[in-house]
Amino acid sequence: ISGPSAVWTPPQFNKYPQVQYFTDNIMEHTRNNTPDNWFQHYMIGTAGLCSVYDPPVSYWCSENPSGGGAFAFRTPSGVTPKSGALPNSPYADVSQL
Repeated sequence: ISGPSAVWTPPQFNKYPQVQYFTDNIMEHTRNNTPDNWFQHYMIGTAGLCSVYDPPVSYWCSENPSGGGAFAFRTPSGVTPKSGALPNSPYADVSQL
């Protein structure tokens, strides 16, 4: 479902433990040949919203992910499709989804 075709419930950040961040800032490990100085340091986040992964670790949970428009991992806690967003709706019950 595309963004404007539904009402999205924000993430429940308090549902998960605090994220543990790690960034390798050892100068000898710095990559100085990256576009726009992105991806110069290895970085990850564990726990927090990454608790949905097994193991619960990801670059997308790191403190400052790099890249055009990059931001830390987050997922909505729910979605309510607007009329016409689901081509075969209405459904008799959710088991048909």
